[in-house]
Amino acid sequence: MSQDVPLTLNDIWTQIEQYYNLEKIFLAQEKLDELEKRLEEDLKSEDPAVVEAAKALSAALEERDARFLIKRVKEESKATREVIDLIQTNDGWNLCRSDEGIQTFYRQIPDSPTLSIKIMGVLDCPAFEVLACVNEIDLYKTWIPTVAESAILLPVSDYKRIVHLKMNPPSPISWVVSNREMVLYGYGVDAMEENKLLAIARSVVPSDVEKLREKFDDFGVPPETPDRVRMHCHLAGLLFEPMGPTKTRVAVMSNADPKMHLPYGIINMATKNVAHMMFVYLKNQAYNLKTAANGEYLKRINANGGLYDNIRQRLLNPDGVIAHVATSSSASLKVDVHASPVHEEGLKSSDDSSSSSSSALSHPLEQAVESLEIL
Repeated sequence: MSQDVPLTLNDIWTQIEQYYNLEKIFLAQEKLDELEKRLEEDLKSEDPAVVEAAKALSAALEERDARFLIKRVKEESKATREVIDLIQTNDGWNLCRSDEGIQTFYRQIPDSPTLSIKIMGVLDCPAFEVLACVNEIDLYKTWIPTVAESAILLPVSDYKRIVHLKMNPPSPISWVVSNREMVLYGYGVDAMEENKLLAIARSVVPSDVEKLREKFDDFGVPPETPDRVRMHCHLAGLLFEPMGPTKTRVAVMSNADPKMHLPYGIINMATKNVAHMMFVYLKNQAYNLKTAANGEYLKRINANGGLYDNIRQRLLNPDGVIAHVATSSSASLKVDVHASPVHEEGLKSSDDSSSSSSSALSHPLEQAVESLEIL
């Protein structure tokens, strides 16, 4: 019986890159932990060749791009786990509304400018439809009344973006709270090994801009204007957990500095009503996705097949997404979605109703074999 070839240090590093490019952040962190442990052990080895290989990789990991990837894996893994933990525990949270199957919470630390809001519920629609609603950022203004403008400033990759949101508080909150905006770095996380998909966001910081300009020379954050106050988002996340073909558990969590002191009455009103209604809007939009925005979602799903087929693949066959991550020194850097065929009707227009759903999964996972993205 043949035995698996042990992974070399370079193999493990390749896996880290592959998992990160597949948005499998927890698996990338596991491999990074494994690599750091192996490096520590190999540097103490009595075999000179082993020590030399460990030294060579240690030196390579000090290069700027490698250090940046390691930093990203650690930061994004930590932030994602923090979002999950905050959503799954109610310790320290104040429940202010529970109806229509939706629970709404808020939390404010005394003497702290930040305000945390959490909303949870189960939507009677497939996860695919909910994810499509969240993915089409520029359409937020068509279904969230408080969003005046929503735009992608920079599409770093399919699942990493710089986003600009402009919000107008509803009346009567607008009497005491002026218009707000946020510039966010958002990224997707595929944690389907835990039956979870997430979208994580935080405010863009100067180091992000500096790194982005290495690849996108003309990128810059829009300057602040007198008519809006720019909020700072420390951490925000959306958690999606499929509960079968027609139900999805969804949770939204945000921790942000609104850049003003908010009286308890305003916090209570905003959380009870505005935050709650945003979840209701999401539920309605996802449930009616085929006709929402005059059919614009359906048009984009059909036009942008590669991305949406990728999302279907992640939902229906998560093992197939990572089936070809390098497992030995002879493995190539290749991912093939054909490894485990899946069949799912999904959303399609009436003109496409006779086409085979398996053909919708014919596109390769383009992101899997790309070189390290900037963000």
